[in-house]
Amino acid sequence: MITLEQKKNLKEEINQTVEIISGKNAEKKVDKMATHVFNPYDFLYSFATEDIRGYSKEFDRPKTFLTVGGSGDQLFNAILLGADRIDVFDYNKLVKRFIALKISAAKVFDSETFYRYFQTFDIELFGKLISELSEEDRIYWESLYDYLDYSVIRSNFFYRTLPKETTFQINSYLDNEKYDQFQSKVKSSRN
Repeated sequence: MITLEQKKNLKEEINQTVEIISGKNAEKKVDKMATHVFNPYDFLYSFATEDIRGYSKEFDRPKTFLTVGGSGDQLFNAILLGADRIDVFDYNKLVKRFIALKISAAKVFDSETFYRYFQTFDIELFGKLISELSEEDRIYWESLYDYLDYSVIRSNFFYRTLPKETTFQINSYLDNEKYDQFQSKVKSSRN
């Protein structure tokens, strides 16, 4: 059961997200790319745009790991590296909802379906992962699916992604050989 304070915050997050997705902030999406201004409620990255695999080689099973939330890929690659403790921060308050969704998807989908879901936000695939979400995160995502068509969520809430091959190349956790190991670690971790 969520508290009144959690409901209030959740309502604000949903309202801000619907405003972003509905196109009222479409011009800001373009402006942001040029000005680098950050907002507490903002567009999201579905996958990383930097070569995480390249710099993660420098870490040899770190005990602790501090990373930006962003797309969640930094977190997922740190999980694969075997970090004992991972602290995630982000100024964008909506990142925590997105990472919760990605964690839930990672628990139930293979790497190809995982990628496909975050390219389409298909409602049928959402139905397969919903049971993995906390009550608060479930309400948030169900509200978006209730208000908006899933294709609009994908096209209006996220920055453009890199090509699939590049996304798989820069994220070790998406490797077919490593994904099962990563998925097992996600399933056994406490969020």
